[in-house]
Amino acid sequence: MRAQLKERLGAYAADIARAYRTEARVRFEGGATPTVVNHDAQSAFVRQCAESVVGEGAVDGGQLVMASDDMSLFLRARPGCYFRVGIKPTHGRPAPHHAPEFEMNEDGLAAGLGVGLSVMRRALEPAAR
Repeated sequence: MRAQLKERLGAYAADIARAYRTEARVRFEGGATPTVVNHDAQSAFVRQCAESVVGEGAVDGGQLVMASDDMSLFLRARPGCYFRVGIKPTHGRPAPHHAPEFEMNEDGLAAGLGVGLSVMRRALEPAAR
């Protein structure tokens, strides 16, 4: 799929350029960032921490997405869990992360901080090791 996307993006750029009587080339630098894969034990641990902070009913496993992020490189080296904290905008318009139109819903920041602190505190407890 990655190879097909790269090929089609190059063809798309060339076709747009041709419409304006010029040339365009697409160059990819660096390697690919692999898909993010969370580890089961660490995901269960984070879920417990999240439920202790925001309540069981507020924790949702979410839908699977084909996320690719540099965090995937960390998760290949060490087991862990990359999680979302609920800062999706409430206006209903599409606004993906890392897009200029994204507006963070700051109401989710307190919960996210609480979950992160819970994970760190519990991980540092002697019984967690």
